[in-house]
Amino acid sequence: MARGYISPTIRNPGGSNDADFIIYGYVPSLVLAIIGIVTFVLCTCAHIGQVARYRTWYFTLLVVGSAMEIVGYVFRSLSSKVDPYFVPYFVVQYFFIVVAPVFFSAGKHARQAESSKAIIVHLCFCLVPTIFERIPCCLQVYT
Repeated sequence: MARGYISPTIRNPGGSNDADFIIYGYVPSLVLAIIGIVTFVLCTCAHIGQVARYRTWYFTLLVVGSAMEIVGYVFRSLSSKVDPYFVPYFVVQYFFIVVAPVFFSAGKHARQAESSKAIIVHLCFCLVPTIFERIPCCLQVYT
């Protein structure tokens, strides 16, 4: 017997990749998935524009993260509309939505490294800028 959430309105199709219950614990909202898709499409377009206009290559990490969010929310919308019991939809959306913030964090650290290089060059020529690039990354991996 299934111990998870079973929707009273959506019948389990019983396919080979379907779970006995909805893994989410609820039926995902199609409206919120579409809002997520639209939001991240707009963010992706803005970041692509910044990469092209300012030649700031660390924004490519934000483009990759936003694209991963889009893929995650597309699969979440499929799970909402087509079959919330289908395990591959859940796995794909979960992976892309959970892993995407790693790229946002990497973009933040890349921007911080660029800023620290500029500050170090102006303030002190005796320190090696690469040290200030590696410290935030090592701390991020440690935490």
